[in-house]
Parts: sequence; C-alpha cells; structure tokens
Amino acid sequence: MTENRQDLSATFNVVATFSDRHNAWAAAEELRQAGIHGDRISVAGDAATGTLPEEDRRSRDARIGRRALVSTPIGAVGGAVVGAVIGAAVGLIAGVGGTLVLVFAVVGAVLLGVLGFLLGGMSSLESSQPSESSVVGGDRDRSVVGVHLDRHTQLDRAIRILHEHGASAVEVFDREGKRTDAA
Repeated sequence: MTENRQDLSATFNVVATFSDRHNAWAAAEELRQAGIHGDRISVAGDAATGTLPEEDRRSRDARIGRRALVSTPIGAVGGAVVGAVIGAAVGLIAGVGGTLVLVFAVVGAVLLGVLGFLLGGMSSLESSQPSESSVVGGDRDRSVVGVHLDRHTQLDRAIRILHEHGASAVEVFDREGKRTDAA
C-alpha cells in the first residue's frame, strides 16, 4: 500500500518549475504514461488552480465513465453471487426448510449485490491522475510538478521528461529533504 502513497519517504523527490500550466500538465501526463503512478505525481500552482483544457477534461471524464461501466456491474454480480452463497449457507446452517433457504439466498444476493454495485462504482472513481494542490502563491504565473520516486531508473526518466516539457528548473531532494545533485 505504501507503493502508491505520496510522502517524503520516497528515495527521491523531484520538483520542477514550469512557466506554463499546459506544459506542467503535459509533463505530469507523460510521467504517468511512463509508469509512474498518479499518486506519486503532484501538480501545484496555476496548473492546479486553473481549469483543464476542454479536450483534456472530456478525455478524463470519458476514462472515468468507461471504468464505471466496467466496474459497477462486476461489483454487482460479484456481490450477488457471494450474497447468494452466504445466504444459502446461513439458511442451511440454521436448518430451515428448502423454501426458506432460497429466501435467505435471494436476500443475501440482493443485499450484497447492492453493496457490490456501490463499491464497484466507487472504485471506478479512483484516479491515477496526478493530485492537485494550490500551494504556490504570488503574482508570478508558474506551476510546479512534484514526483516521488523510489528507483534511480525512474529518477533519470522523470528528469528527462520534465526537461523535455520545458521545466525552467528541476531540483532533486533525498528522503530527508536535502537537495542532491542528481538533476
């Protein structure tokens, strides 16, 4: 579970400054496509407080919709099957007659089916998109992308991607928050 947590316990914390929010978002998206989980990428400043371009927003919304279309019915069917089995088992253990075992199975299927439906829908909303925060203030138009990494191979790739998208500065910090010359 700590693999996806965004914190200072990462081996490397990379901070890149961009003068353009679109370049910051493009860098964050390419980092995600390069295999760095969205929970390990932070976007702050104007890129976080500004709205996504219409095309990016529609693309994001379509991805969420597709995930919901798949995970919601899977959760409902899975919950119904498990509920039916548990309900029938409870009925058999209680020693009730055949019709009541069926009633227990149906009630279990309905209850756990609804629960599975809800959990499936909620899980589809989990996003691998970078987290957003408006921690950079002031009058300057700038955005910051932070990347939290555990492996040196990820570090080299992240630095390259950030520079390719026009980062005006890239700094690397170690686990204790001390600046390193890895950039």
